[in-house]
Amino acid sequence: MDRQIKLECGGGIRSLEYENRRLKEELRNTEDLLRRERKKRSARTRAYVDSLALLAKAYSEMKAAEREWRNKCESLEASLHREQEEKMRVIHTGAHEEDHFETYTPFLLRPSPTPPTQPSSCHNLLSYYPSSSSNSHPSRHPQPVSYPYPSSSSFFSSKVLPVSYYPSPASNFYP
Repeated sequence: MDRQIKLECGGGIRSLEYENRRLKEELRNTEDLLRRERKKRSARTRAYVDSLALLAKAYSEMKAAEREWRNKCESLEASLHREQEEKMRVIHTGAHEEDHFETYTPFLLRPSPTPPTQPSSCHNLLSYYPSSSSNSHPSRHPQPVSYPYPSSSSFFSSKVLPVSYYPSPASNFYP
């Protein structure tokens, strides 16, 4: 019986030793597997963080470029708007001044066309103003220059003449 107990005890020790080795091997395999999985996950996490950093950098660069373009577009729109306002103001002011000038300025006070620089003779001065016969040379057939207003004494005593009384810019008044 002692022998049998010894065998059973000895057999139990061997089986326990075997079980112990098997469990240690399984633990080593599991730890190895966990270590490999940790490395994989760590590498995956690192790659994910790196890609997020690159995306954040690209996003911030894109936003900066977008702000720059938006500022350029807004400044161009503002300058275009200012130019259009200036053109409209000039057109409106010019039309208003023209109406005011045509209505309220006596003919003698209006600027006359600029004669040629330093007229040397009467011939040059007469050739500057249009004559009634455009074919003839002014020195051969001098024509008196007539103005579309009455004599000066009656002109200043009368009221402002209507605009149609003055020559239009499209007439041959200017050279």
